[in-house]
Parts: sequence; structure tokens; C-alpha cells
Amino acid sequence: MRNNRKFLKRYLISLIAILLILSPQFLFSGSVVYSALQDDTAPKSFTNESTKNSIESTEIPVESTENPIESTESPVEQNPLLPQVETTSTGLENMVLPTVTVSTPLSESTVTTPLIIKGSFTYGSILPENATFTAYKVPITPLSTPKIKLLGEWEVNNEQFSWSFKPNLTNGPYKIVIEIKDKTQPSLVANATLGFTLDLERPYISEIGVVIPYQEEEILVDVNDGTVKPKSKLIIGEDLTSIEVNATIRIRIVSKKPMENLKEQIIAKTYIEPPVSLQLSPKNTNDSQIPVTGTISVPFSGIINGKNVIDLFFTPDKETKLKSNSTYLAYIDPNLKDDEGNKIFAKFFKFTTKSNLPYDFTTGHDNDRKNNPHGRYAENTNMCANCHSTHTKSSLSLQGVSYQSVFSQELERDQSDNYCMACHDGTMNAPVIDKLNSTHQHNNPINKDSGAVDALKKTDSCTSCHNPHLDRTEKNPNLLNNRIVYTHKADSEGKQLVIDSMETACLNCHDDGNIYDLDKDGERDLFAKVLSYNKSFLSKGTLSDYALCLRCHNANKVTAKQVKTDIEYYYSAPDPNQKPNLTDSKHNFVASEGSIQADGSQLSGSIPCADCHETHGSKNIKMIRDELGNERIIDAPDKFQSVGLKWDAVNERNFCVKCHNGKTEIYGRVGQPLYDEEGISLNPENPGHNKSNEAACATCHTNSYDATRHEETLQKALMESAHAPKGVKSTP
Repeated sequence: MRNNRKFLKRYLISLIAILLILSPQFLFSGSVVYSALQDDTAPKSFTNESTKNSIESTEIPVESTENPIESTESPVEQNPLLPQVETTSTGLENMVLPTVTVSTPLSESTVTTPLIIKGSFTYGSILPENATFTAYKVPITPLSTPKIKLLGEWEVNNEQFSWSFKPNLTNGPYKIVIEIKDKTQPSLVANATLGFTLDLERPYISEIGVVIPYQEEEILVDVNDGTVKPKSKLIIGEDLTSIEVNATIRIRIVSKKPMENLKEQIIAKTYIEPPVSLQLSPKNTNDSQIPVTGTISVPFSGIINGKNVIDLFFTPDKETKLKSNSTYLAYIDPNLKDDEGNKIFAKFFKFTTKSNLPYDFTTGHDNDRKNNPHGRYAENTNMCANCHSTHTKSSLSLQGVSYQSVFSQELERDQSDNYCMACHDGTMNAPVIDKLNSTHQHNNPINKDSGAVDALKKTDSCTSCHNPHLDRTEKNPNLLNNRIVYTHKADSEGKQLVIDSMETACLNCHDDGNIYDLDKDGERDLFAKVLSYNKSFLSKGTLSDYALCLRCHNANKVTAKQVKTDIEYYYSAPDPNQKPNLTDSKHNFVASEGSIQADGSQLSGSIPCADCHETHGSKNIKMIRDELGNERIIDAPDKFQSVGLKWDAVNERNFCVKCHNGKTEIYGRVGQPLYDEEGISLNPENPGHNKSNEAACATCHTNSYDATRHEETLQKALMESAHAPKGVKSTP
């Protein structure tokens, strides 16, 4: 009997030792140990709670991959905490592999609601503190392109053994790999693969503008289509100028999905952040914006052309009403959602208020207004003397003689100002130039900073873009320069000669000053075109949309040594004698014919100049905006700030990653990020994308750069990478 007890004791000790070797967590796990046979509460699988429009949660088996140690058993029927028999084939005997599955979205489905990838997992022999969850984007077709790590929000539930991942992706087809791995033992790894197509239809802003309530009357809106009724006027556009201080901002939101919840939140004022934020732009770029309080209302909501429409009105409070001659920025809360949770595409809107002088209103329901802010010199020539002096110097042009001579001499002695700024500096009753006290300005037409570095100080800086003699119209509220385009009668060969006054002066041929009606139809084929400076709301991506900028930044002006940069080349169609520029540009946002961008923009071409550059001044070199994108940026690290006075690799990389961060959206697309939170390239085969890398983006993403002629080609390449970057470097 004694021998039997000794034998039994030794047998039990041996059995316990074997169990400890096979699975220590079986005996000493800090969590509750479930028995799949005895306890119905054991977490056999993770099921997603279905919503009204979400896809029903279904367990998807792990697909086979090239990983030799991937689990082939479905974790649905296994208790995550019970020992499993599968071992690795890498020498780590008796180690239990983890498992991972995907439950939503369904494989090969089309996702039309906000994307959240969900699933379940088991740790196997991985300690929870050593587990890492990673998502990768892999090629749809078998290519040599490596898998790219995705950034997003992870949530891991160690009680239900479930996980969820929210990436920020643009519409399109995807193949995603979800991986669980032991960071101390990389051989302990498992992954699951799913494919889907993302096709979100998010709300967007179709129109933005201001409503002017004439004679202090209440704004009335048609309940059928949101039309503003007579005795008030709706002005649609961007960069509006001379707006009355009693104006109300109107923003039209369009969505294919209902927006009743958003409407109810606004009416009940239950929102966390105001749907519209109005800020007074400071004169000094180092000062903060000043918020303007007001009332937000929804005077109209309904269906127009088969789409749900909400009109948001922001009416400033009387206590903080708009100030005369000031610039304002209106931001849309990027967290506004439709009833299915789709976030709105954010936008911002800039406008400048008028002087505190009354306008002349004509009679009629449209209340058209006529205004020349520099005086009705055509009706009273004495108005010319406000700006011009006679008998000072002869001039072939009829522009200001004193402006071109006497004042130029004054500037040579005191290069602190130019003539336009005698009124537009805030000392007179005239609109103050936006970002007046900026360090870097466009030809320094308005420089008030004695420490400014771009001190060109040309007297014609303002008039290179503006024509002070024009009447303000709704199509040209900023008095932008226009040009005369004349089409001559066709010759015997049927050819027509088109003359553009911006390229060829009329006086070159018509020295008598007359323009002839050659076709004898009683009309001259003569018309004026405004030099457009269109931004995100109005631009279609054509050269004419950016005519105001490209009239100077072109090859002819570079040859004449009037400017240094030919930007027109990067916005033009390919020249057969040169390497492609526009068509292979990743900043060329082409939309299919007859369609618009996902964010409602009309753009189908190169992005507008104003998406990256300020108009009058910036604290950054090249007049680069510090807030890139359409959302208001509060945190300084997220803003762009140039270093030094030269556009080099440091400034270029810092500039590029302000959009290529996986968060910034323009025209319905997300800027692809380069590296993760630790600064490691998301593409394992491209160490050049590591945050610590100091090489210029232009060394790979242009056709201009040549490593054998680094200094000679770098500057042109830096220009190309900003305006027409290439996805991969083309073969020379």
C-alpha cells in the first residue's frame, strides 16, 4: 500500500509538471477560466451589433497566406483561454499560435456606411502586453508592390476577445490584411485577409455665400426650395469683398442620405461644437483669430433634385457684429454627419466687409448695386485727383503719372509702403488687406514690417493683379484685372487670328486707337475676360481658372527675367518634345466627364494655387499657408512653419507631410501618410519615407532630378515636386 501511494504521488507530480510545460496559463491565468463543455458563458465568437444600415455580422474564416505558421483552425469553436494543441514549426516547440478572424465587413462586399473593420482573436501563447495588432493594405492583383501599413484607430477588448479598426480611406477597392503578432517572438503570428470596395457618399457643401437683408428687414426664405425672397439678396461665391456688416452667412449642405438628426441637433442646440465657426482674421499673422458669436438656424431643409438639402444660417450677434473693412473666415465643423454617420467634407469660406459708406441701390426686386470704390471718375473727373497729379511727367499710358514717377521717387527714399496702402492699411475708410503685417508678401505690395525679407517694393505690385478703375460686380468683386480678347475675321484660308491684350498690345497694330468692325455686322468681336483667381468652390482645374497667377508665372516672363518660376508648365498638357508634366501629376485631380469630386467640387485638373499659397502675405516663405486643408487647425505642430529663407529639402518634406498624414482631405481624397507614429515608413521597402530621412521628396517624385547633377537639378525638381509630383520617378 505504501508503495502504491508513493507511485501515485510521483504520478501526480509528473502530470502537473507536464501540464505546466504544455500551458502555464491553464493553471495560473489571471482571467476567469471558462470550460467550453460546462459553461455556456464561454466567449465562443464575437458578434457585431447590427444597425439600421450596417452589414450583418458574419464570421469569416482566416484565408490562407504565405505565412507558414498561420492557424488553420477556426477560433469560433475554441475557448481563447483553453490550451490548444497546434505548435509552431520554427523551433519554439509547445508554443500555441494566436488566431484572428474578421466579422465585418463581409468579404468582397461594397461598404456604403462609415468603415469599421471588426473581428475576434485568441492570444495563444502571446502575453497580452506583448501583442500587437496591425492592418496592411496589399495589392488587389498579384504585383511586386509591398504591403503598406495602415494608420487608424484600434480598439482591443480583452474580455470579449474582439477588436475593431477605423482607417481613413478614400473610396475605391481594397484588400486588407489584419495581423496579430508577438512583438518579442515574431514567429507567433496570425493574419486574416478580406477584400471590399469602399463607396461612401458623404455630405458636402454645394454653395456658400452671404445674405444681405436690405433696410434692416428680416430675411425670408421660400420653404419649397430655400430661395431668398425679395428685399434680401443672396450672393454666392468665394473671397467676396465689400460685404455689408449686417450680412448673414448661408451654407448649403447636400447629401444623398437623410440629415434629420443634424437638423434636430441644430434646432435643439444639442451639438457639442457649433456647426459653423466664424473668426475675425488678424492683421498680424502671429496673432490669434478672434471668434464671433452668433445664432445658427435652419430656415430651409428639403429635397432638391433628388438630394437632401439643409441650409445653415449663421447670423452674428449684435454685440459682436461684423466690423467694417475686416476679413472673416467661416469654418464648417468636420464632425457634422448624416443619419448614417457619414461625416461631411469640411470647407472654409473667406470674405471681407465693406467700408461704412452707404451704397446706391437701384429699384427693383434684385436690388442690384453699382459701386466703384475709387470714385465715379467717369462722372466727375475731379475724382481722378484723389490718386493722380497732372503735369508731372509725360506717359503713353493713361495711368497715374504721379503714381509712376513722383511716388516711385518717394519709395526709393522710404521703401515702407506703396501708394495703395495710403488707404488700405487701416488708417482710412477702406478694406484692410488680409494678413497685412506678414513677413513674406507678394512682391511686398503692402509690407508694413521693417524686418520683411522679400523687399521688392514695386509700385505696380497691387495693379499687377487689380484694376482700380473698374466697377465692382458680383462676378468681379475684387476688381481683378481683365484683358481684351479680339477675334479677327477669318482670312481666305478660314483661319482666325485671336489677339490677347495681355500678350500683344492693341497699339502694336492699331496706332490710331481704333478697333475695326471688319465683318460689317455692326458689332465688334471684342470682349473682356476677368483674370480668374478661382479657389476650391469655383475652380474646374483649367488654366483660365488660375489666369491671374499664370499671366506672370509663365515661360515668357521667366525669359524676360520678370519672374523666376514658370508654374504654367506644370499646369499644362504634355509637350511632345518634353517629359510629361500634367498628366502624370499626382496633384492633377481628374473627375470623370459630367461628374464632380466626392466633396462636391467641380475640380477636374490641377489643384488651385490658393490651396497652398496665401494671396497677400504669410509668415512662411513662398507665401505658403500655415493651415493646409479645409479644417481649422489649432495645434501648432499640425501647422506648416518654414525654416530659413530657402526652399530646401527640410522645408519641402515638412510641407508635404502636412497633407500626406492620413488625415488631411482635399477634393474628397485623403493625403497618403508616409510614416507611422514612431516615424517608421509605412512601406517597409522604402526607408526614404522614414521621418528621420533628410532627402528631398523631389529626388524620387520628379522627372527633373538627376543625382549626378545634384546642385544643378535640385531647385527645379523642388518646384516640380510641389506643383506636379510623380507617383514614381519616371525613367530618364
